[in-house]
Amino acid sequence: MKMIIINGQTYPAKEITFNDFCTFEDLGVDIQSMEKKPLSFLRVYVALCMGSNLDDAGLAIQDHIANGGKVEDLLESMSDAIQNSGFFRTQQQTAEKASTEGKAKE
Repeated sequence: MKMIIINGQTYPAKEITFNDFCTFEDLGVDIQSMEKKPLSFLRVYVALCMGSNLDDAGLAIQDHIANGGKVEDLLESMSDAIQNSGFFRTQQQTAEKASTEGKAKE
């Protein structure tokens, strides 16, 4: 299992489930806006991994960066979690299948 390290603390890099995506949306960050709001999405993901609230996750990220940590490393861990999410992979496969079937009908 991959890990996420923030301020010297190690947390399991959690797989993002359907319920997690819904929680993200409830907090105003949906998968469609991830590219527009990557830091907001990252803060929610870090809160999920830490088992904390958004404020504590935001402070942890801020301290991590202030102490020389790289936000890119955190974003990479989050991206891996999304790409390896069973829910996300199923959605991707469904979209690809629909696209292929749509092209075949043309």
